[in-house]
Amino acid sequence: MVVKGQVELNCEVRLQNMPECLVSACTDRCKLTQGTISEGYCEAGFVCICKVPC
Repeated sequence: MVVKGQVELNCEVRLQNMPECLVSACTDRCKLTQGTISEGYCEAGFVCICKVPC
């Protein structure tokens, strides 16, 4: 089970199957962190990686 805030090594692979995560998770996360996203960060429930700038 993925714990919230846990970094997963398989995030990048999952992103390839879920490109919509870039729009939903990463942009929302960017707003919460005032424009900064940690590369490789995986948030539970979204199972995707945030590697795009906002």
